[in-house]
Amino acid sequence: YAQTPVIFFPTTGGGLTSTLFFGPMPASGFPYLFPSDQNPAPGGTPSINYVDPNFKNPRVSNFTGGVEHSLMRDLTVSFNFVYAHSARLRTGGFSSAQWSRNFNSVGTDQFGRALLTSVPFDSSMFSNNALGSFSRGNYQEYAFNVTKKYSKHFQVFANYTYAKNRDNATTERDSDTFFGPQDPFNINIDYGRNALDISHQFKAAGVYDLPFGFSLSSIFIAHSGVPFPAYIDQDLNGDGVNNQGGGNNDRPVVTIGSKSFLLDRYPANQPDYFNWDFRLLKDFGFKERYHVQLVADFFNLTNRHNVYSNPGVNATLHLTNCFPIDGARFGTPSTIIVGKTCDPLTAIPKAGVNGYRKVDQVAPGSSPFTFQAGVKFNF
Repeated sequence: YAQTPVIFFPTTGGGLTSTLFFGPMPASGFPYLFPSDQNPAPGGTPSINYVDPNFKNPRVSNFTGGVEHSLMRDLTVSFNFVYAHSARLRTGGFSSAQWSRNFNSVGTDQFGRALLTSVPFDSSMFSNNALGSFSRGNYQEYAFNVTKKYSKHFQVFANYTYAKNRDNATTERDSDTFFGPQDPFNINIDYGRNALDISHQFKAAGVYDLPFGFSLSSIFIAHSGVPFPAYIDQDLNGDGVNNQGGGNNDRPVVTIGSKSFLLDRYPANQPDYFNWDFRLLKDFGFKERYHVQLVADFFNLTNRHNVYSNPGVNATLHLTNCFPIDGARFGTPSTIIVGKTCDPLTAIPKAGVNGYRKVDQVAPGSSPFTFQAGVKFNF
């Protein structure tokens, strides 16, 4: 592979990063270019977004194995295992998932989090926000399938999947959550559940042909809720990085009994999802080539209230008794270390408690019970 040259992304000052350039902005309209003779103003330290020179495209390795057995001529069962390992996943990136790198560290705390100093690595820059390819992910799936092929006027398919999805990659391109790396030096402490980790899924579909040109068909979908994040209202490591939608991606400490650990990025789930759609069809055929079909569709037949919580509003936790880090604990003057310490959480956050994961909207892709009638002419 050829080495990618350093690419800079100057941004205007209204966002989460400052502009690389100072002075007049470009004229509006395409291609929105800065003047070639414009230089950084004296006395200012710019912020830059850049692509790591060693940036690489993602690489995915897959392993799939399965067994299938025919119980009868038209009935089969199967079991499949899928494992996928992803490397070179995106680390950092843009305004909703910054990876600020312009720091020095004097060591780590007991959880492996870097202790950042007030002296930047490069004093000529205010911040250097990187887009790298250092993250990884692992996916495991166990799937059980039952298939009844079409015979005796009907066919049925059913599938159950149990899966685990883990990574330490930046998330905002995958879902409505915003997680960039919490640490400028150690991205491995972010490894855990990701935004696509749906543990249980069940799907079933079937078609039954009745006499006189009638046909029934249906599809069921049920799955456990998608992961729900936890942000905090404090910048614990002092890197100045906050989420685009509010809150901070640093991980708070949880202490339960004598055990202390960092809270997972996704400690809860959205509500479970269930949907049942149904169709009744009547076919009228005449002169061999022509068919008229009357169709009645029932969406969300049970009128299940599939609901959702907006993580941009309901995912931020409040930390208490927050004070600057005492550098003397690490053999360093307190004025050198930035960041805070707060009282640990005494329990893993629970949905619906103190406003966390408050249900406030309809789940994406869901709707109330809906009836639709149609006529279709085939020729």
